[in-house]
Amino acid sequence: MEAAKCSAATLLLLLLVHLLPPMATCHEEMKSVYVGQRLLPLRLGRPAFGPESVAFDHRGDGPYTGVSNGRVLRWRGPLRGWTEFAHNYKHETVAMCAAKKRLVVPESACGRPLGLQFHRASGDLYFADAYLGLMRVGRRGGLAEAVATEAGGAPLNFVNGVEVDQETGHVYFTDSSATFQRRYLLLLLYHTRNTAQQQHRIAPSSRSSASSFYCSPPPPSPPESGVLGAGAAPAAAPALAPAALRLLLPLRRLAPAAALTRLCRRLRLFRGRRPRASASPPPAPPPPARLIRLCAGAQCCAKKVTVERHSADYIMIIFTGDATGRLLRYDPATGATTVLASGLAFPNGVALSPDGTHLVLAETTRCRLLRHWLRGPNAGATEPFADLPGYPDNVRRAGDGDHYWVALSRDKSYLTEGTTPRSVAAVRVRAADGAVAEALRGVGNATVSEVVERPGGALWLGSVDTPYVGLFKTGI
Repeated sequence: MEAAKCSAATLLLLLLVHLLPPMATCHEEMKSVYVGQRLLPLRLGRPAFGPESVAFDHRGDGPYTGVSNGRVLRWRGPLRGWTEFAHNYKHETVAMCAAKKRLVVPESACGRPLGLQFHRASGDLYFADAYLGLMRVGRRGGLAEAVATEAGGAPLNFVNGVEVDQETGHVYFTDSSATFQRRYLLLLLYHTRNTAQQQHRIAPSSRSSASSFYCSPPPPSPPESGVLGAGAAPAAAPALAPAALRLLLPLRRLAPAAALTRLCRRLRLFRGRRPRASASPPPAPPPPARLIRLCAGAQCCAKKVTVERHSADYIMIIFTGDATGRLLRYDPATGATTVLASGLAFPNGVALSPDGTHLVLAETTRCRLLRHWLRGPNAGATEPFADLPGYPDNVRRAGDGDHYWVALSRDKSYLTEGTTPRSVAAVRVRAADGAVAEALRGVGNATVSEVVERPGGALWLGSVDTPYVGLFKTGI
C-alpha cells in the first residue's frame, strides 16, 4: 500500500513538472535589433546639427526637434524639408544668433533646446533650453517664452529632459546639475571647426579665454588620426584622461583631416597679445590651463585654453560624481515650479507611466532608471527601477504602453572597446519590472539621445552629434 502511494505521488509530481511553463533564467540574453544601413537620415539644413529630442504635435505632424543653434525645427515633408518653428529672444537681440547669418555659434550664446514635448489639448510645445530654462511656445510657433528659470530658491542651471502629463497639464523636467553646464570642451570643438573651415571667428565666452595657439611636432605616441586626445598639462591641473575625451564628439565628424592640416599652418596667426605694463599691482595668476591636442596625419596642433574653475562641460558631471541634479514639476495653472527630488546624479530624460502614478527617470552617471512615485502610498519616494548596459539619455514610452525606450549615449564597454557592431544604442525596458527586453544595435559611431516609436513600428532617432534625424522602420 505504501509503495502504491509513493508511486502515485511520484507520477503526480512528474506530471506537474511537465505541465508547468519553463522558468526564465536570470541571465537570459536580451533580444537585439540591428539598424545598419536601414536608417533613413532626414538631414538638417546647415549650420544646424544635434537633434537631441523628437516630438509630434496633436495632429501627429512632425517631427519637431531642437538643434545646436538654439532653434526648434519642424519637418514639413520631403519637398519643403525642415523649417523653423520656434526660437528664443536671443535670436532677435543677439547679432550672431540672427537666422539670416547662418553662423555656427557657441550654443551658450544662442540657447540649446534639448527635451521637448507637446501638450495636445492646448497645442503648446514645452522644451528644455539648457541655458535659458523651461520654455513654452504656442501651437503657431514663433517666439518662445521662459516659464521657469528657478525652483526652490535656486536658479535652473542645466535644464534637460521634459515630459507632459496630458490629463493634468503638469510639466515634469530635470535640472541635471547645479554645478556644471554644457560648456567648455564643446565650445573648443566649435572654435576648431570654424577656424578650419574659415567661416567666422568666435569670441571666447565669459567663462573661457584662449591664451595661445601653436603647432607642435607629433608626440612620441600620437593618438589615432582625426581623434581628439589629451596632451600634457601642468601639474597643478592634470590633463583630462583620453577615455574622458573619447566620450565627446569625435573630431573627425567636425573637421576632416585635410582641414586640420591647414589649421596647423594658420594657427600661428592667433597667438595671444602680451599685456601692457601697468603701475598697478600685478593681477592674480590665471587659473590652471589645460592642453588640448588635435592630431591629423603627421601633424598635431595643440590648443592651450585657460578656463575658470567653475566652468566645465556636461561630461564632467559623470567624472566628478556630481549629484546636485533635481527633478521638478511646473504647473501651468499657477506658474509654480516645485522640486520633487534632489541629490540626483545627472538626471536626464523623464517619462510618465501609463497610469500616471509615477515617473521613470534616467540617472546617467549611475547607468540606471529611477522610479519617482506621484500618487499612492509611496507618493514622494524615489527608488531604483532598472539597471542599464550604458549611460541613459532620454526616456519615452513605447507604442504598446508596456515598455519604455531608453536611449544610451554610450554603452559601458565603450571606454575599453570603442564602438563595435554590437554596441548598444538604445534598450526597450519592460514597464512592469524594469527588465531589459530588447537592444537596438548597429548605429555606428553616432550617439543616440532619444527613441520615439510611432504607429506602424517606425522608430525616430535623435542624436546630439549628427546633422540629421534618423528614421528606422522595424516590425517590433
